[in-house]
Amino acid sequence: MDSLFTRLRLIRIDANGNTLWDNYYYQDIGYDDQDALQLLVLSDSAFLLSGEAYFESVPGTGQWWRHPFGVKVADNGDEIWELIWNEPGYIGGYWGRVVEDAQGNYYSASCIGGNVKTSCFYKLSNDGQPLFHAEQLPTSFFSSNNRIINFFDDSTLFLGGLAYYTSDSSHKLVFKSDIAGNLLMVDTLLPNEQYFYSSIHTHDDKILITGFGDFVPNTTWNAMLYKLNSDLEYDSIYTQPFTYDSLCPEPIVSKTIPIDCTILSEEDKPKQDRNDCSLNIYPNPASDNVHIELPQCYIRETSTKQYRLNPT
Repeated sequence: MDSLFTRLRLIRIDANGNTLWDNYYYQDIGYDDQDALQLLVLSDSAFLLSGEAYFESVPGTGQWWRHPFGVKVADNGDEIWELIWNEPGYIGGYWGRVVEDAQGNYYSASCIGGNVKTSCFYKLSNDGQPLFHAEQLPTSFFSSNNRIINFFDDSTLFLGGLAYYTSDSSHKLVFKSDIAGNLLMVDTLLPNEQYFYSSIHTHDDKILITGFGDFVPNTTWNAMLYKLNSDLEYDSIYTQPFTYDSLCPEPIVSKTIPIDCTILSEEDKPKQDRNDCSLNIYPNPASDNVHIELPQCYIRETSTKQYRLNPT
């Protein structure tokens, strides 16, 4: 088998590591340098390989451009369809991450263009038919492309990528779009950053994004983690009440309780040994009764009121 045209390989194994099938895809000699960037498990139990391949857009010209491609594979390993995206005047692009909607259509975060790229997403049908692509970010950018994509809901997409205002000034961008390609919201994260790599939509309508930051000379790349809310703002980690004591079945209410007492200045405070002013409370935790031993420095009366911990 010619290794030049056997770049895409998919292997399925069982729970014990035994090989169930081992197949190659996209072996057409009309493609070159095929690379799969994602493997997506689909709602119909099939698999979608997506990525990029070089393709001679106009046969006979000798000009090979990077094009998006997809291969859908059945759960038994048989190829269902393969697609390389090409249309009149198309220059190039790739498919990064792909998501599936409730109707079985597929959307991919990507770009379109040659050396100067424009962010866009592509939509294709369940049976591999190209539907449309939507260019999204303003043309004032020198170059831009998408790397991540998720659904916020059935009609709203979250996307993100890297955009260049000039050839040496980059910014991470996140934005929301409807499924027709209309831009709804754009926000800029840290400037002069590198690419996103992955993102997930959480159960509480947040977006988590991973990526890496600028290279630190003579050391390494900085790993980055972002958490955004549905308005594309940095999300706070303190967004709900917390129960601080696991012994209490309900959240503890924090409030100020005024104390009827005389405030003494530092000069008026009686000098007491710390060991003589320790309050002793037992048992802890308690269910019915609790004992409180007051140190001598606190005693002002010979008797006090008694309270039950579980009044009915």
